[in-house]
Amino acid sequence: MENFRLRQIAHEDFNDILDISKGIWDGADYMPLIFHKWVDDKEGYFMGVEDLSLNKIVAIGKYSIYPQKMGWLEGLRVHRDYRGKGLADMLHKYGMRHSIEDLKKGNVDKLGSCTHLTSEASKSMLLNQGFKIVQSHIMVSKPYDKGAKINTQRYEVKRFRPTLKEFMDIPYFKNRNNMFHIDFMFMEVCPKLYEQLIEMDVFWEINGKKGFIYFKKEPCFVALDEDIESIDMFSDYLHQKNKSDFAPYTTIHPDSKDLIESLKTMGYESICDWQPDYLFFEYKID
Repeated sequence: MENFRLRQIAHEDFNDILDISKGIWDGADYMPLIFHKWVDDKEGYFMGVEDLSLNKIVAIGKYSIYPQKMGWLEGLRVHRDYRGKGLADMLHKYGMRHSIEDLKKGNVDKLGSCTHLTSEASKSMLLNQGFKIVQSHIMVSKPYDKGAKINTQRYEVKRFRPTLKEFMDIPYFKNRNNMFHIDFMFMEVCPKLYEQLIEMDVFWEINGKKGFIYFKKEPCFVALDEDIESIDMFSDYLHQKNKSDFAPYTTIHPDSKDLIESLKTMGYESICDWQPDYLFFEYKID
């Protein structure tokens, strides 16, 4: 691949990243929003593939370090005109070499990544590199563009601040192997995560119902009570507040059969016909 080279991404590459993002998720790509933060990240690295003939970045990938020493592979993107040339594989192999060295040195204890069921290329690369799917959930959203009924009640919204002990003991985490996840990020529940989430300002209470709210491009949320009333309240509130083309979404544990049936009755939809489609992968050295 003599026409291409791997190099670290710099702030000056922003316009190239905008061009890549145009073809991602129908314009819903969050990459432009977090680009400069990723460039400044000192713990991980942000790599790209440059087309040497144009001096242009045409593919990117990010290696981050999450709480509890989790090495995390994310942000794999290839420009629409360069797909099928092996650039994603080139980035992924580099990322694996670097991250496995971190594992061997003890800088991280395990590697993780998250992708959607429909992202066949990413899923295949992870499985071929020895990752295993350790959790899968169902992404659900309310189709407001199809005239879904909106609860227009008055909302009393406020922040809540759990203590560290209260956070560590939240029942929601128990059937998720003590993992927190939101917006394709999985992190082990621990004091460092607690501090990070406070900084991210994710703890919110709506009409007495507690949950997590997070925005990149699309609004996503976790309703901690995991019942239809809480989910519907968070979804309707975020839809009215956000005023964007993107419906708020959350994830449901596939074993929550009664809740799934209630969501179907309320008109909620799943991208993959209620199959688990939100996939968390882990890699460990035995």
